[in-house]
Amino acid sequence: MKGSLCIAALLAATNAFAQSPLERGKYLVEGILTCGNCHTPKDRDGKPIADRELAGGFVINAPIFHSVSPNITPDKETGIGNWTDDQIVDAIRNGKRPDGTTIGPPMPIEYYRNLSDSD
Repeated sequence: MKGSLCIAALLAATNAFAQSPLERGKYLVEGILTCGNCHTPKDRDGKPIADRELAGGFVINAPIFHSVSPNITPDKETGIGNWTDDQIVDAIRNGKRPDGTTIGPPMPIEYYRNLSDSD
């Protein structure tokens, strides 16, 4: 049994390393980082609106802040399609937009700060 667990763990680790950068990014965005929770608009029932994944416009009214999530699709006119990789990393890790303005709450920058360069 112990050997089977070791083999299963090794296979799982091997599969994680076998991901292409695109597969890894999709896994992070749709899974662990849950970007769509804030960056995908929702309907009246709180369900994601079809064909609007990561398009922004989700409104959060909290007692201490008001936020409208931005479009983080690769669209060059309305999203982050003109941002460089370094600018995207700076936004995620340090909460800074390319124009130098700060990304405020609810962006959980403190949790993303330690993402690896490969992620």
